[in-house]
Amino acid sequence: MHERYPDIYEESECILCGREIENMEHLSTCILFLEQLWRDVELKLWEEGKRISDEMDLGFKKEEIRNIIWGETDFNKTISEIRLEIFVRKGI
Repeated sequence: MHERYPDIYEESECILCGREIENMEHLSTCILFLEQLWRDVELKLWEEGKRISDEMDLGFKKEEIRNIIWGETDFNKTISEIRLEIFVRKGI
């Protein structure tokens, strides 16, 4: 982030874990920085998807809602691995 916003970020390492260079790849997997935020966002997305499914009587299962949110994915992969693939694929 330091490379993109040197006026805001004085250092290039992650401000919380201090272990790695802070870039989008790192942020997508940094446990100290984002894991709880990711869980909160994913839970809200799932809850909203479930609410809409129930409200419209669509009957989506948990796995189907997950596919809608994250796309068709290998269920053996962790959410962190899926996040990383999405960020790297989109060049974020």
